[in-house]
Amino acid sequence: MHLNGKVSFVLIGDAAPPALLPPNVRFKKISYTEVQHRLSELLRVATEPAGRPAGLDGTRYVRYNTTYKANDIKPLVPALFPQLLEGHDWWAWADLDVVFGNLLKFMDFAVAHPACCRVAAGTGARSRSTRRVNVFLHRAACPCPPGANVNVISPLFPNPWLKKVWGPFTAFEARFGAQLFRSSPQWREIISTNEYTHFDEWWGPFRYERGWETMGDVVTRAAEVRAKCRVAATCSAF
Repeated sequence: MHLNGKVSFVLIGDAAPPALLPPNVRFKKISYTEVQHRLSELLRVATEPAGRPAGLDGTRYVRYNTTYKANDIKPLVPALFPQLLEGHDWWAWADLDVVFGNLLKFMDFAVAHPACCRVAAGTGARSRSTRRVNVFLHRAACPCPPGANVNVISPLFPNPWLKKVWGPFTAFEARFGAQLFRSSPQWREIISTNEYTHFDEWWGPFRYERGWETMGDVVTRAAEVRAKCRVAATCSAF
């Protein structure tokens, strides 16, 4: 992290920071209980205006008994901690076991190679025509008009499974991705359940058994159906 001096890193949790920290790394210390309180408030605001209170007092309570569930919260970080995005053009989440190389070099290269993938929607947030969106096999797929800008970056896209993003590192242009989680029809259920649903990933048993979307599905649909997402077609190493 220290070698990426122009990138700000924030570690959110209740762990104490080490005695020495690089100037671009800081800890946002907050208890897991308080995070759940913020999620409960987010759900309350989202449900009450629609007349769908989840409890007698209009509050849908969030209670988790496993910290691994915190992975589902990653796409919601801008909604829970909006001040963290102030002054930044991009935001991203990453797994704790990722060793970063030169992030800005990777990002600059990715931004220069947009892919605009749009086709008629099929079932399960997948396209009907894989030839038009499969940059992995068809280099002429997903052409962009002049001046199109990348707003989503994830390593290993293009990939054989045709998902635009996946879990270990996912970056969004700040104005575009901060509230994208709300595009999932199941985001309230995902946050309400105590079980880890792989929402930050591209796969998972909840997707295959219940049809619940992951952020991989959300971004893929935003690209192929809504034409709101422009990914980086660089197939960068990971």
